[in-house]
Amino acid sequence: MAELPRHPGPAPHLDAAGDQVLLACLAAQPDATLAEIGQALLVAGGPSLQRTAVWQAVERLGWGRKKKASTPPNATPSAS
Repeated sequence: MAELPRHPGPAPHLDAAGDQVLLACLAAQPDATLAEIGQALLVAGGPSLQRTAVWQAVERLGWGRKKKASTPPNATPSAS
């Protein structure tokens, strides 16, 4: 039995121009929430996107949203 061809999945909600608008919004407010990014995208002339679509576009563009830990690492040496 022959293997079926892979389906690429749904098309992204943003085209190349939309990606540029989103990158500008991310650069202007790098610590914004997904809802704030979606609102900034809409104000900048981009499409209205649900929070999940904004998250997928942000991840696709390589802008990870995970915040870094605010506490320093433990300075106590571990017993080996």
